[in-house]
Formats: sequence, structure tokens, C-alpha cells
Amino acid sequence: MRQVLILHGWSDTSASFHTLAAALRSSGYQTTPVWLGDYISKDDDVSIPDVAKRMEEVLQQLVTSGSIATPFDMIVHSTGGLVARTWLTMFDAGRGSRWMQRLVMLAPANYGSRLASMGKSMVGRLTKGMDNWFQTGTQMLNALELGSPFQWRLALADVLHDGQMPSASLVPYSESGCLPFVISGIKGYDQILRRPLNENGADGTVRAAAANLTSYGLTLDFTRGNEPAATVWNRVGPLDAFAFHALDDVDHGSIIEGGPSVLPLVLEALGCPMDRQAYTDILDRWFAATEALADPKDPTHHQFFQLNTFVVDDLGDPVADHFIEFYGSDDDTRDAALAVFQTDVIRDVHVNGVNGACRTFFIDRTVMFTRFYNGKEAGQQDEVKVSIWATPPGPNVAYFRLGAAANFGEYLVHVQDEALKQDRWLRRHCTHFLKVIIPRRPTEGVFKLNPFSP
Repeated sequence: MRQVLILHGWSDTSASFHTLAAALRSSGYQTTPVWLGDYISKDDDVSIPDVAKRMEEVLQQLVTSGSIATPFDMIVHSTGGLVARTWLTMFDAGRGSRWMQRLVMLAPANYGSRLASMGKSMVGRLTKGMDNWFQTGTQMLNALELGSPFQWRLALADVLHDGQMPSASLVPYSESGCLPFVISGIKGYDQILRRPLNENGADGTVRAAAANLTSYGLTLDFTRGNEPAATVWNRVGPLDAFAFHALDDVDHGSIIEGGPSVLPLVLEALGCPMDRQAYTDILDRWFAATEALADPKDPTHHQFFQLNTFVVDDLGDPVADHFIEFYGSDDDTRDAALAVFQTDVIRDVHVNGVNGACRTFFIDRTVMFTRFYNGKEAGQQDEVKVSIWATPPGPNVAYFRLGAAANFGEYLVHVQDEALKQDRWLRRHCTHFLKVIIPRRPTEGVFKLNPFSP
């Protein structure tokens, strides 16, 4: 009989999952036994890879002793998703006989949480750290912060690649390895004290776009001339997308109770055969159900996406002092379109506290289509351009081209035109990674060679 392991999230313990474990047992699903994991999440010296390493040691001991049989399935919540993905990438993906087959993720913080920065603040230490010598888990919260370097590295290890495809033996997600399923809420907290944490498109703690494991990547290289070279990142492994289901009746806390909308989805995921077509069927059903929740007239049911940007120079060094803006066609309405995008389409911009060259834009895709695109005059192209401005580090060095007015580049990032087939980016309920490489130009005075005259 297949066994199930359950992992909690940040600042939580396995005690929160007794209800879900009991629901699995009472449902008739054969889970003998259900294992509940506990790990340190609020000590400042413990990182997510630390937990993954110790998790591997514990599993090795239990598998060797026969206490846990392989293969097994895993259910994770919030930060537990990052722990499971890290363990999967570091250990299980390279194992000859894979141990984990199904990974069911409840409101996982796959691509961060807006509240991570608050956890690192003085307010966070006074509230969440009161029982732990005012420690809140700095390293974990750094990984959880929106747009973190940790998330970039992990995504490029298990989901996407911007270079050579890894060998088949290292592919984490496939019908012969592990099949991932993500279930996340878009309902905010009802509790009065927690309501200030709510934002549309999120469950009070994690955005649906940050929970969905499906992501996309693009590198723009401005070092080769006026037109940037664009490299689309490819998916690691054979799965084009991952199963994702949004629910509008659960928040970040209530989703782990295994209520009437959650438990059937968990059981459907756990019961999925290790077969590509069976997985695709669930993916399609869940996508259709999530699409049915969309309502342009109700902001709580708008569709959103995240855009993570990372700007570096051609030496690979981060460029923190930059500015990114979005606009439409180059015409007389550019200023108006820019105002709509900057004020109504972009709902939040976060500068990462660990690396200021990393930004996260939270974008209301519904408003982008209904007001930014449909608000244009007849005959105008429905498109979004992005420009990157970088402040020169000093009088001797410039970015892009020499000259104060030339320190920027632009790119057509999205076109809603069926004929052009360029509407395959900026997807709903997804996170997108945009790496921008800009040229660093020293002035003539930085180095000279003068002929010697005796």
C-alpha cells in the first residue's frame, strides 16, 4: 500500500495536519501509514537546503529499516513546496529508482510570498519570533522573498533551463519520475486582524501565480547591437505544463483542512496513474475549472501573473540601479497607455532585499486585456513593450551606449495577435522570469596607449 508524507510550511508544525491526515484515512484511500514531517523553519541559521539534506538522511534511515516503503507520495503546504522541490532536485531526481511519485502542493510558495519581507522586519520578529528568541528564520525568509536568487536557481534546476537540456536521468518531473499537482486559493482571510494582508489573486499569503509551478523564462541580451537577442527558456523534461487548480473558497490556512473542495482534488491527484495521458487529462480539467472562476467584473476573480526580472551587465554583475517600464505602441497615445499600465495593470512592484537587481511585478492580466488593450483606438496594435533604463555607475562608465540619453533598451514583450502567434507569454496564473543583460561601456579616458618619445 502506497504511503504518504506530509510537510508543513514556515512557522508551522505537523500538528496542523492531523485533520487532513484523518480525512485521508477516513476517505478509504490506502495510506498506511501517513507520515508527518517536522523541520525547523524559524531559526535564522537554517536554510531550505539544510532541511532537504536532513530530510534525505532521515528518509535513508527509514527506507533502509523498512519503515517507509518506496515509492511514496508527498503532500506539502506553503514553504514545504520549496523543501520538497529542493530535496527532489538535490537527491531524488538523480536516484536510479525514484522514491517520490506524486507531489501534491497545497498553496505552495513556489515563487515566493509577499509576506516574507514582513517576516524579516522588526514587526515580524516581535510577532512571529516572540517564542523563538525573536528569530524568524532569516535564511528561509530570504528564499521565500519575492524574486529571490534562491527561486531563480531552483527554477533553473527543476523547471526551466536556459542552455543545454539536462540528461533524462536528472529530469525531476515526468511520468517515469514525479508528477506535480498544485492546488491554491484565491480567497483572502476572513479574520479581521489578517484582512490587511489580503490582495486580489492571492490566498492572504501566497499569490496563485506564485503557487503555480508552471513558469516561463526569457533572456534579453542587449550586448549584440541595437536589437536584443532573445532566448526563450525551455522546459526541463517532457511535461509542457503542470496541473494547477485555483479555488475561491479557501485561504492559505483553511486549505490544509481538507474541506469539501480540497479533499476530492487531493484524492484525484494521489490516484492519478503514472501515465502522461492521465496526467494531461487532470491538467486540462483543472485548467478549465480555474478558467471558470474568472470574472472581469469582480476584482477578486481577476487573473494575474508575476514577472520576475534580473538585470546584469555583460560581466555578469548585478545592476541594481535600474528602472523598468511598460507601454504600448510608439504613437501619440503612449503617455496615456503608460499611465494605465503603470497605475492600473501593475498592482505591485517588489525590489528584492537580498539582490536589488531582482524585481517582481504583480500584474492584473484581466485589466491588461480589458482596459489597456481594448482601450486603444481602432487600428492600433495590441502590444506591450518593456524598456530598461540603467543609471551609469559614474562619469567613466555607461550602460548600453555612451551618452547620457542612451542608457536604455526596449523590447516587444507581448503581442495579442493570432496571426503573429506572439501571445504565448505573460500567461495567466503563472510566474515569468526575464533576465536582461546590458553592455557596460567604459569611456575613452579609462585606458589609453601613448607612443613613447625619448
